[in-house]
Amino acid sequence: MSESKLFTVDGTIDAIHRAPGVVNLLEDMQRGALFTGAVAAATDGLANFAGSTAVALYDGEDVEHIAMLVNGKLVIGTFQSTEDLNIGDQVRLVASYAPGDSLFAHAILRLEDAWLWMPYMHDETRKGMVRYTVKIYFILIIFLELLLNGLFYVWGALEKFNQEMRGILIFFEFVIMPVIIYLSSKDLIEKGKIVEEIFKVLGVARYKDFNVSKFSVKNQDFRIENTHRKYIIHLDRALAAHYKKYGIRQVP
Repeated sequence: MSESKLFTVDGTIDAIHRAPGVVNLLEDMQRGALFTGAVAAATDGLANFAGSTAVALYDGEDVEHIAMLVNGKLVIGTFQSTEDLNIGDQVRLVASYAPGDSLFAHAILRLEDAWLWMPYMHDETRKGMVRYTVKIYFILIIFLELLLNGLFYVWGALEKFNQEMRGILIFFEFVIMPVIIYLSSKDLIEKGKIVEEIFKVLGVARYKDFNVSKFSVKNQDFRIENTHRKYIIHLDRALAAHYKKYGIRQVP
């Protein structure tokens, strides 16, 4: 995906088809689980998605592939859960062009209640991911220090540990661990570029500082049935907090 080619499209959902992440959406639709009526004609364009990574994206993960008709145009995307999207919903798509004159939806904003569907594992900007990674790093350091110091204290060998092994531990904590954490998190940090571009296209001021994770439906509503709604954001609440934090005047 080239983030620079994202744009928004407003429209109404005319039809929806879903397939779980373990099922390739194109194969599922070709097996006969097709749209009906006027939607059927649009499925001809699906042949152009054969072999496309956009369709097979996240296969095997706990996600859903979704195909929609929005204002008569075929739109395909992959999200953690789309069960709350319905025919007739007024939406604003953050999209890019896909094969066959269709669109690939990177995010979906439902205009009625400002619910924003973000891509799976995409809810932090690069700054947010760096903050999260640093936080995890220091938690691990504190845990390791407490664990080792506690164990050697109980064993009556804390002084010997400090004399003989402290240097090795410091090298591990401040050289080896940062490298391991960077290598394991660099892909997640890179995803922050996509998140930033989505926020930018949606017109969010200071989008690189926009923190939305705590405003997910899952975190805000605390209900068991919201387990699969981590990447659906209450955009209006997130924007209100963001603009208040940075003293930005929100334009109606």
